Amino acid sequence: MKRCSKCSECLPFSAFGKLHSSGDGLKPWCKACTNAAARLWRSANPTKAKAIVSAWRDKNQTKHRQTMANYKASHSESIRKQAQAYRAAHPEKIKEWAASFRKSHLSQRRDEARSFAKANPGKRREYGHRRRARIQRNFVEPIELAVLMERDAGRCSICHEQVPDKKRFGQASIDHIVPISLGGAHSYLNTRLTHLRCNYTRHLGPAQQRMLA
Repeated sequence: MKRCSKCSECLPFSAFGKLHSSGDGLKPWCKACTNAAARLWRSANPTKAKAIVSAWRDKNQTKHRQTMANYKASHSESIRKQAQAYRAAHPEKIKEWAASFRKSHLSQRRDEARSFAKANPGKRREYGHRRRARIQRNFVEPIELAVLMERDAGRCSICHEQVPDKKRFGQASIDHIVPISLGGAHSYLNTRLTHLRCNYTRHLGPAQQRMLA
């Protein structure tokens, strides 16, 4: 047991911080008193406190990142609830922040979008179909290309040939029977399996189709 020189309470050694220069290797104040004094000093000297914290983070970046990662992992639920409460209470700030982020990260977001589209061409086209349908205020439901492949027995609904699982023009595609631009829904009832090339040439004029032939 050790007596705190600030609050005069007798507390176990674990209630005191370490101080190697002292005789017993512990600080004279208990952790509660030390923390209270630190909070009081930070409130009275906010600029100095921020400068000290910033300097420590710059000097101990790896340790700081690990500390933050451990905190997030052990407090994920409380962090999620706090974020939800903040978004609900400050919707305008969230919109302003999102717009500012998009504007200042245009190049990064463009590169990420291109990389995603290149790695997931089917999903990219599916997102495009759903977005256009929402803009037209048409009915929208998620469409899985694998479901269409199974339903249509893997055959193109335009040329009636087997649809190979290849890149570029041999790739499978989702075709809307009634185009979205004409009010067609993005649903299984209004979609069918086609080759990407067949889907593309279906909407071209005769001259353009001869150029691709």
